[in-house]
Order: sequence, then structure tokens, then C-alpha cells
Amino acid sequence: EQGEDVVFLTADSFRPNIAAVRGLNFSHPLPEVFEYWDGDERATLVIDGLDATRGTAVDGWVLELLPKLAGSRWRTIATLRTYDLRNAWKWRTLFGGAAIDESAAVQGLGDVHHLLVGGLSTTELDQVRSQSAALRDLFDHADEGLRALLDNPFNLSLAAALLRTASPELGAVRSRLALLDAYWRSRVRHAPDGLKRSGTLPTFPE
Repeated sequence: EQGEDVVFLTADSFRPNIAAVRGLNFSHPLPEVFEYWDGDERATLVIDGLDATRGTAVDGWVLELLPKLAGSRWRTIATLRTYDLRNAWKWRTLFGGAAIDESAAVQGLGDVHHLLVGGLSTTELDQVRSQSAALRDLFDHADEGLRALLDNPFNLSLAAALLRTASPELGAVRSRLALLDAYWRSRVRHAPDGLKRSGTLPTFPE
């Protein structure tokens, strides 16, 4: 609307090769595209789900690309979970600076240029309810403890996944730890190949 050039990348578009980002029909690698993209106004690169690149080859080209944009007309806005920002020094260094708004900052991350995105608003939750009968039913029957968890997008995604597996444990969830444990049991221990999954992945202590 403001005439600003915007490139929006999501985690599922990432590929190990920087020249093969899915959904972009560029004939040159992204660094060259940004370098030669003509324009006098500010431009924005949005990367949604940056934490999803953890431990993959994508990390390499993202860490190569973003510093090259520093000082150019391109600014980078990335979303990632608080946990990953706390524990990944590469992202903390890359996005170093003061918090954008002290009233919406994560404690202990005063040296990172960031803004904490809070829980889903009532309007946003109403949109969720209108698009999924299963989630609407969950909200209608959830007690205060479970409902308080569901305004968090991450928690909501786990609850939605559990609903798809018809997990009977969701109604007893009252904390994020209990939600994660229910998800673990559903996806690992009680899965058809649960023994293989349990043998491959580290398990939580009983």
C-alpha cells in the first residue's frame, strides 16, 4: 500500500541451496537479486519461522545473506520463538541492538532488537473458531486453564494436531508442559511405529 518492495519467505519455502528457494522464480541467487533490485525507497525482507532452519543447511545461506543486506535499503524482519532467540547466539548477534519497545520486550534480551508478539486477540481467536469446528468445540468445552493456553499460536498448533489424532488426553491439559507431554505421547509413544520413534528420539524422564 505504501509502494514498498517486500519479499516474504516462510519456513516451508526454504531450501538448502540459496538459489532454489521454493516459490521464487528468480534467475539469480537471492544476494544478487537484492543487490541489483533498483529502488530508492525502503524495502523489507520478511522471514517467517526463522527458528525452523535450526540444524539445517539453510542456516548457512541465511547467515550469509542477512549481513549483506546491512546498510542497504533492505531491512529484515524475522519471526522465531523466544526459546530459540534466547539460546542461539547467532540470531542474537545478527539482530543485535536495543529492544524496539521496552513494554513488549523479553527479559534478558535487552541486547537484541526485538518485539515480543503476545497471545492471539479475541478477534483472532474468533477467526480460528469460525474456520474449524473441532477447535470451536474445544474452546467451548475448555476450562479456564486450557483456554489460557490456547491464545498462544504454538500451543494452539499442538492442540490442533492432537485433535486430528483424536487424542483423549487434551481435555486434561492445564499447562504447556502437560500439552507437550500429551503431544509427545501421541506422536511418539502411541504412534504405530512408536518403538522406532522412541528409540530414535530422546525421551522425557518419567
